[in-house]
Amino acid sequence: MLVAYDDPDLERLKSAGTAAQSPFVIAITRAGIRGLPHLINACIFTSAFSAGNSFLFCSSRVLYGLALRGQAPKFLAYCTKKGLPLFAVLFCGMFSLLSFMSVSNGSSHVFGWFISLSATSGFTGWLVINITYLFFRTTFSSSNWIHLLTDLGLTLGRGLLAQGFDPKQNAYNHPWQPYISYWGIFFTTFFILINGFQVFWSFNASDFFTAYINIPIFLILYFGYKVIKKTKIWKPEEMDFVSGIPTLEETEIPEVPPKNVFEKIAGIIF
Repeated sequence: MLVAYDDPDLERLKSAGTAAQSPFVIAITRAGIRGLPHLINACIFTSAFSAGNSFLFCSSRVLYGLALRGQAPKFLAYCTKKGLPLFAVLFCGMFSLLSFMSVSNGSSHVFGWFISLSATSGFTGWLVINITYLFFRTTFSSSNWIHLLTDLGLTLGRGLLAQGFDPKQNAYNHPWQPYISYWGIFFTTFFILINGFQVFWSFNASDFFTAYINIPIFLILYFGYKVIKKTKIWKPEEMDFVSGIPTLEETEIPEVPPKNVFEKIAGIIF
């Protein structure tokens, strides 16, 4: 809203296909504020670096956890003496090398690829979380098609309710469940399917590939693991909701009251 659609700098930015200058910097330059554009670029850079550092930490620890459970190669569970999962960090860090694709294809085009890949993978993660919750909690009426799915080992749960547990007794629950999960499954599936809808009007193989490659990757990993490891989907009556579950005292850190006025103010704000 601060940069005109026909601004010369914005037009050059579009034609160059790079991220050499952001619209924020253009707006501040047009406002005549000296020095602030450099500060904005520094903030964007540090924000990107912080996000990359956070995701590298999370992804490497998830991969390390999978290796401990035997769901990833064992060498990824190796840790240094100080507890750093070295090979898991290096493996996840290798994906940052994909950024060098911008050298030959243009940063804006490669950025579009990353947006598609990260969007579909994120939606897939939330889809699985919602489905997992239904397995954990939900009960269904005893219709014929539910019995059929049960015989096939594909029933969507009954979990807690099948074993007589009351989900409302959980420390964390929501009165709108399981309907929120149904809502989440519908919209995450919808967004996954329309992520690359533009390619169906002007088909491009690379754009179609980046928009939907996560779908076959997920299916291959999931069903491939099921076939290779010969695992099964647990029946509602077989789910274990007791063993290894920590108490609230073990998971919740007691809240420390503020010691001075500054801590009180910070507690109110944050």
